[in-house]
Amino acid sequence: MRQTRRPDGRLIVREGDRPDAWYWLVTGVRPTFCIVGYLWGGDALKLVGEMAHGKPAALIAQRLLIRAERPPWTPPVWSPETFEPPIWK
Repeated sequence: MRQTRRPDGRLIVREGDRPDAWYWLVTGVRPTFCIVGYLWGGDALKLVGEMAHGKPAALIAQRLLIRAERPPWTPPVWSPETFEPPIWK
């Protein structure tokens, strides 16, 4: 999880961060925070090309993040109307 005081802040993922982890952006200051969104490390690391605090990093705009309404471990919404049984061969 990465946090910034700036409401328009970017998610910073640095070269050397784990590619197999989720990176979340949280904005605000205690006691009020906003969970903005997240991105998979492997995808974020493909965007490395800028500098953050003197180190190579990806500075990812909020519009590029997966919105926080649905965490990555949440299964897709299931309904009987949209369910398609698997085809067995």
